Amino acid sequence: MDLSQEDSLRLNVLAKTSAAIRIDENQMVIFGLADNKERRIDLKPSGNADQYLRLIREHLSNVVLGTPGGYPVFIQRWTRSGALGAERLSKLLCLGETEAIVAVAASPNITDTLAGKAWWCLPTAEVARLMLSRTQVIKGETGPPLAQFLLEHLPFEIESTVIIQTVKILLVSELIDKSTKAQLWTRGQKNAAYLIGFLSAGPEYMVQTDHQKSSETEDLTQPSNTFAQHIERALSRTGKQYLEGCTRALRIATDMDSVVETLEALHRFLMPIADTQQLPRTPHLLSIAARERFDRVTSQIDDQEFSLILKRHTETDIKAIILLSLVGEPLVAPIFALTDASGSLMRKKLAPALDPAFAAIKALGIAENH
Repeated sequence: MDLSQEDSLRLNVLAKTSAAIRIDENQMVIFGLADNKERRIDLKPSGNADQYLRLIREHLSNVVLGTPGGYPVFIQRWTRSGALGAERLSKLLCLGETEAIVAVAASPNITDTLAGKAWWCLPTAEVARLMLSRTQVIKGETGPPLAQFLLEHLPFEIESTVIIQTVKILLVSELIDKSTKAQLWTRGQKNAAYLIGFLSAGPEYMVQTDHQKSSETEDLTQPSNTFAQHIERALSRTGKQYLEGCTRALRIATDMDSVVETLEALHRFLMPIADTQQLPRTPHLLSIAARERFDRVTSQIDDQEFSLILKRHTETDIKAIILLSLVGEPLVAPIFALTDASGSLMRKKLAPALDPAFAAIKALGIAENH
């Protein structure tokens, strides 16, 4: 089967004059975008529709990239990593291939102009999330409508990881107002995924439902260079609020992804205190590692600095925060390797592994809000 001569000629013109191309497979229509105006080609297949669409894409690839074999396999492999040079991005928008559009959306070299065209080609939540991870898109004209789209579709998402990622992106992008943040925060009091989205964004976002950030929250964005500064950051009012949020998320998590995302967020927050990427895999090893870390700190830290810490916090507080800094995904990995339980049964199976973390939270005097 070959393309009809009429379709072939019109495709040549469309491919050479369009900045982006979109294929509607159900209606057998191809749209081209040029100078912010759409042009349309109604296809006239001479046989099987699926085979005809494959020929269409091969023809577009040949005209746009000079590759007669259709969508290049090497681009398919690299799509999700965004490993594409800027010079290819604009051409990929003219292939009528979903994966090619995702490749553009995932590229670190995407521009706001390209983002707008990619959105015209494929307006999906996945594409919006990928593009809103880039500062140039957030600050451009395309950012606000992408954020609005994600916000409107968020109530219909069901996968925890997607909800977590979406909430995080909306917060970090700063493209939603305080009222909207407050609404997301309210949902997070009952839905762990929404709460974990705030945790994943970072402690500075935990109080953004207030009319303005507290000065203490602003301080959390400043770099901490000494052990004392790391401790002060972790045990500040906002730091404790963050730790309480992590605890509450673990108490109400209903699936493995939610638990892992929470533990990873907790470790990112306290990583400078742990000063290691090799986290314990059992409660026993956690206890040993925490004790060794405390002994190492007290032997290496400047006496004056340590005295300063002890004037503001007890030794119990310091030991508790050191233990929490060593809590991470490896602690629950052995359990998840043996069970696919969810809900309350999952939380029951995780209790022996997570009880030391809950005990450390209690030792810090952090009350859990249920």
